[in-house]
Amino acid sequence: MGQVYRAFDRSLQREVALKIVAPAGGAKAGARASFLAEARLLASVRHPSIVQVYSIQDHQDGIRMALELIEGRTLESIVTEDGPLSPAEAARIGSELCRALAALHERGIVHRDLKPANVMREKGGRIVLLDFGIARSPSSPV
Repeated sequence: MGQVYRAFDRSLQREVALKIVAPAGGAKAGARASFLAEARLLASVRHPSIVQVYSIQDHQDGIRMALELIEGRTLESIVTEDGPLSPAEAARIGSELCRALAALHERGIVHRDLKPANVMREKGGRIVLLDFGIARSPSSPV
């Protein structure tokens, strides 16, 4: 749903992941408003296995989100490059993801795109759920 760049936030004095979602063919104001509302809802969720939203800005050229920069690899790249996970590691990751999804569901958020490419293992081993571009809350249009 957008492009993600490594960036430096001068006001926060730290590196961030900057996601820019450009309006697709003059996206409707309602779609932009919905995306902004979902980003604000996600920003209210605090969980170690959910990427943290630092800020969001609506610009003419698109919506910009500053997110926690996760240094690591996606589960997709880990399995592709290193082979299958051990049963113990798969169970640990599954358990962490279940806790992250439970935290989202408590806030009424459904991720809707859970896949290995949207989960990262940080260098220290922390598992982080990413990419909430198509997430929805009960108040979202279908």
